[in-house]
Amino acid sequence: VFGYLMAPKEEAELSIVKKAAGLSSDIFSKYLKEQIMDIIDGDKKKSHSKLCKDIEDQIQNKDNKLLSGMDKGAIDMCYPPIIQSGGNYKLKFSVVSDKENIHFGAIV
Repeated sequence: VFGYLMAPKEEAELSIVKKAAGLSSDIFSKYLKEQIMDIIDGDKKKSHSKLCKDIEDQIQNKDNKLLSGMDKGAIDMCYPPIIQSGGNYKLKFSVVSDKENIHFGAIV
């Protein structure tokens, strides 16, 4: 399995990987960053799980400007977003975001 992942990729496969990476980067840098800044600047309370749900909704929203130029039927997430803050971090794939509110210290 690991050998398959490390094998040389065809141009079509590389293009798909680049698009997926670009979309992930756009969602997190353009949407999530703005949401977190709004929460912090407004001294608002919002749970990790609610923020994750909002990210998922943005990806499912077919009218989203960040998704323009992409086949919206081909967009899917392999893992849900995981947001943790407040010094209580779990670094496992099985972790899900909890109902604790965003802590304004370190946010992962």
